[in-house]
Amino acid sequence: MKKEIAIIGVSMQVANAGNLEEFWRLIEKGSTCFNELSAQRKKDLFDRFGEGEIAVGSYIDRIDLFDNDFFNIPLAEAERMDPEQRLMLECALKAVHNSGYQVKELKGQRIGVFHTFGESMYKNFFDDDTNLSLTSHLPGMVGTRVANFMDWRGPVMGIDTTCSSALTALYTACMSIAAGDCRMALVGGVELGVKYKEMNKHLPIMSKSQRCVPFDKDADGTLDGEGAFCILIKDAEAAIRDGDPIHAIIKGGAINHGGALIQNISAPSPVSQSEVIRLAWENTQTDPKHIRFIEAHGTGTILGDPIEFMGVTSAFEGALKNEETSCAMSSVKGQLGHLGSMAGLAGLVRLVLALKKKQLLPQLGFKEANEHIDEKNSSVRIQREMEFWKSEGKVRTGGVSSYGMTGTNVHLILEEYESRVLAPLTDRTFLLKTGGRTIAKAEQIRTYIQQYIQAHPDADLAGLCNSVNKILDDSEYHQVLLFKNKKELVEVLAKPSFISRTKKSKDQQVFLLIPEILKKEQLTSLLAQSEKLSMAYALRENELVKQNIILPESGKTFLLHYCAAELLIDMGISPDKIIGGQSGKLMSSLLSGMLTWKEALSQLGDYSQEVFNNEGFMQFLNSLDPVVDYLLTVMGAGGEMLVVLKRWLHENNKSNIRVIIPNDQYDICLQIVRDYYNLGNVVNFNYLMNRSSFLHDLHLPILEPKRFWPAVKPAFSAAVKKEPSSVVIAAVAGGQLNKEEILTRINAIWCEKLKLSFVNNDHDFFDLGGSSLLGLDVLQLIEKRLEISLEYADIFDYSTVNAQAELILEKLAIVTDVLSENEKKATIDPDRIKKREMDYADLLYQIGSHKDNKRFSPERILLTGGTGFLGVYLIKDLLLKTNADIICLIRAETDHMASERLIFTFNSYFPDYIFNTGRLIGIKGDVTASDLGLSKESGNLLHGIDSVYHLAANVRHFGKQETVNKINFEGTVNILEWSKKAGVSYFNHFSTSAVASGSVPQTKTVSFYETDLDLGQNYGREVYPLSKFKAEQYVISHRANLNVNVFRIGNIGGDSATGLFQQNIEENNFYQRLKTLSGLGYYCDEILQHSFETTPVDRVAEIVTELSLHENELLNTFHIMEQDPLRLNHILPEFEKLNITLEKVDYKDFMEHINQLGTRSDLASENTFLGVSKFNKEVDQTEFEFMQEATRMYLDRIGVNYAYDKGKYAGTILRYCIHIGFIKQGIKEKDNFIINN
Repeated sequence: MKKEIAIIGVSMQVANAGNLEEFWRLIEKGSTCFNELSAQRKKDLFDRFGEGEIAVGSYIDRIDLFDNDFFNIPLAEAERMDPEQRLMLECALKAVHNSGYQVKELKGQRIGVFHTFGESMYKNFFDDDTNLSLTSHLPGMVGTRVANFMDWRGPVMGIDTTCSSALTALYTACMSIAAGDCRMALVGGVELGVKYKEMNKHLPIMSKSQRCVPFDKDADGTLDGEGAFCILIKDAEAAIRDGDPIHAIIKGGAINHGGALIQNISAPSPVSQSEVIRLAWENTQTDPKHIRFIEAHGTGTILGDPIEFMGVTSAFEGALKNEETSCAMSSVKGQLGHLGSMAGLAGLVRLVLALKKKQLLPQLGFKEANEHIDEKNSSVRIQREMEFWKSEGKVRTGGVSSYGMTGTNVHLILEEYESRVLAPLTDRTFLLKTGGRTIAKAEQIRTYIQQYIQAHPDADLAGLCNSVNKILDDSEYHQVLLFKNKKELVEVLAKPSFISRTKKSKDQQVFLLIPEILKKEQLTSLLAQSEKLSMAYALRENELVKQNIILPESGKTFLLHYCAAELLIDMGISPDKIIGGQSGKLMSSLLSGMLTWKEALSQLGDYSQEVFNNEGFMQFLNSLDPVVDYLLTVMGAGGEMLVVLKRWLHENNKSNIRVIIPNDQYDICLQIVRDYYNLGNVVNFNYLMNRSSFLHDLHLPILEPKRFWPAVKPAFSAAVKKEPSSVVIAAVAGGQLNKEEILTRINAIWCEKLKLSFVNNDHDFFDLGGSSLLGLDVLQLIEKRLEISLEYADIFDYSTVNAQAELILEKLAIVTDVLSENEKKATIDPDRIKKREMDYADLLYQIGSHKDNKRFSPERILLTGGTGFLGVYLIKDLLLKTNADIICLIRAETDHMASERLIFTFNSYFPDYIFNTGRLIGIKGDVTASDLGLSKESGNLLHGIDSVYHLAANVRHFGKQETVNKINFEGTVNILEWSKKAGVSYFNHFSTSAVASGSVPQTKTVSFYETDLDLGQNYGREVYPLSKFKAEQYVISHRANLNVNVFRIGNIGGDSATGLFQQNIEENNFYQRLKTLSGLGYYCDEILQHSFETTPVDRVAEIVTELSLHENELLNTFHIMEQDPLRLNHILPEFEKLNITLEKVDYKDFMEHINQLGTRSDLASENTFLGVSKFNKEVDQTEFEFMQEATRMYLDRIGVNYAYDKGKYAGTILRYCIHIGFIKQGIKEKDNFIINN
């Protein structure tokens, strides 16, 4: 390990302790955590598996509580999720907060998740498998849940080395940070498990005396423990530089295995344990003389403890000579028991506390050493009592060990970190926001802060404000407090006045009013009250001195107002205008960069002589438009301007004008911020915060957990489940059901699947927590219980109970489908067909006789969809074939985060590609916003854009039409209109071959040329091709003076050389069909010519790049897809090479196997393609012949080769699918019924 790593955030939950402070209090008292299983957990266990005596252990009180609303998880999914996943989410959130960060600050960043890997027994509380089962019970989902919620883009790894898993995960995470794979990492996991006492009798490592006393002569085994731990780590240099609060420093460590040294496959080796400790010292250049404490693995087993003591003694031999310099050791397992995979992190957290509290921690329950432990002839001793940890002029340093039953040993070296304590400022104003999602939650948080102040009378008020303001996001109910000392804080907290944030007007204009010059004493008072303002004032004044600009005495008020305005802008309060006589105009020009300070001061003249223009100010007020909303913000607490404003407001009752007027009691800027926020505006509170003064011991109760546990039945009742007769409907086709009965049936299905006690028949399925997977479950139950089949798209188009009931009534009544207006169109006129053919032939002739296409070189490119699969390949080609700067519009919180996300995504696909990173820039933006969501800074970066590549799209064929339209159509309109206003020359629009799909009335087959678009096709229920059709239509008809290229792209496959594909491989139709075929294990002759249309992504990117860099006068729409696609006869030989056997059967047997697969209850979780296909009844399809001759002729003219070896490509794709585990051979699941782990 080449870098020291800082632990900046810690969270934990064990029996009797929910955080570090509570755990430390237990350590101080010498209390063990072994307890009775709570009454609720006993009931849940006994209801399912029967009553019995529970083995002694340290058990978490409740594992059924979870705040699904906070983590945006539907009720049904939250109930199905393993408790390990739920606890991991909560623990990860608390670790982030403990580090002084907000979740939104870290979104999109290269942060890794390294977690322990184990199978939960929670699935045994269910009798069925649903479409949620796979993700809810898959062990690897523990880390994925965290990465998905946090939107972290670093590596996510599940690690299992048995008892040493947690420290192995931490070691791996440290190495990943050192290698640059991620800039931060979360390491953690959850260990849960209850055993009946009878089971423990047969396990040799479990204590028969029901005590865990490591290293003691009476030790006879260990006890089980439960716990959840997460730590957030970061490169130490970066953490110190960024002002992160630091718990301790990981200097490094070592990892090894016993190999053949172990006596049997599960026995520990003292030699390998000694070696791993010495290797850790060597790797970190640590002098063992400075190691004063080791947090031991110590399990309390008869064999393991003496072996570990022998290994530590051996490591220290020759290093420590006398008793005064001996090393103490003890183990957390005497307090918590053995936490299995999480044992290592439990020990590490205990060592962190020992370093922070400067204490050598005793071994709980220890009285006399095991007879095989020779302390007299060792430099190591078992710590008996709590003892002050003397530093002796050195940084306190300790070690932590974790040894796996599988032989993997880990030892890490930690040292203390002393943070710099800042001297508190006097007479400064503090801002503290409290609140919550509900009034009750806001009151709970207020009470917690009151109790915290009482328990910590000397608490750092700056740290308190930083911490609370960081952790609390914008709340529906809130109270923003201003105070100067603890006494004032106590007083304002005692008078809660939570308000609901008002919604600001969309078109509100903000005016900043600059009052007259301040007197010197007023100026001094204002600067003393505001830390940020005084710092900004001092810095700016020093900058002016360095530029030899002398600030006149009268100009100091101007500088103060300038710094205050700049501070407000940094916090998100951007004025549309600044009002204040000549000084106001100059300040506007100065803030916008139109004037330098030297120019502004020369024009300012004698600021002290500026007279308030009463008449001009009144004229301004009377000119305010009565239909526009205004927010007038006064930057001062006195003066003639304020008198005139108040009088005018009193005389004119203006409902469209809101005013912020501060007083001289508190910091003016903070008063403005408070009132601006209360009026419904967004404020950047981060600007006020300093992570170095963050309080690690603050644990705000922001979550609102609810119980999530299945209504269980005894596990050993009748083996065969039958559908209750009351819900099986016979002879439905006879039309015996009325609407009320259908409504009742559907409502019951929704309640069952959404886990709700009541569903309003007019409420939307997805607003109630539904998802596409749950939708498949609903369809399956409707088909089963009502004997009526619906389509997959019906979940989206008929997304209320009432709408589905109406649809079913139509189907039961055998209502004949009424053709839509589009369907009523007559077939394509024969004369039109002939004219299209002739026009196309003429186009081909012109292309063939045309001179060479002129190539051009763009200088500045704007690209949307740059983090998509095709987007990153296109960027690579453009970097290679042009010298242009490429600016990508990225959804992110800030421009910096957008750039980080872009570069990380690009590097994850092309880690070895070297390029000038200054040419690739990510900016915050959103194509769905009419102004593209650009900030002023990012807007400036887009000056001089000459080429636009618009790839951003939602490619889901089914879904909410408004959601898909938002990006595909409205996004296209927005980016096209922006391009026209910005004077862009070339616009490249990425469309889809799917515009040539659906049905053309009374037409079985039709040629679809590059010059075609609207042939009267009806897309049925598929929203994706319809939205892309509308977008393409808009681009062609509204292009104005733009040079437009339209690229209709077919299905994109993996890289032709490596097979590399995007992360959402399971959502791709082509890959899902490959998976279905390989898992099915059968084929028939009739499907040998079945086509798998796909084109390698690198070939598509190369073709598009070359076409876009040429001026195409005759053709501006191109068809990019494989004309001679892969077929099953290409793929079968590659299956055989990879030992994937497909048995040849006749067509009837093949279809029977397909149908059997399609009836599985867990269909969507295993094969989404079949799940969707089963419920996707397509309209009568027209066969479109996708003509490409014109495109091919263009490619020939510019020298682009389209050909590649299809058989070789098929093998490349399959090998990649096997490598990532997407396709597996011959694996059949076997259910194992275990509850004792």
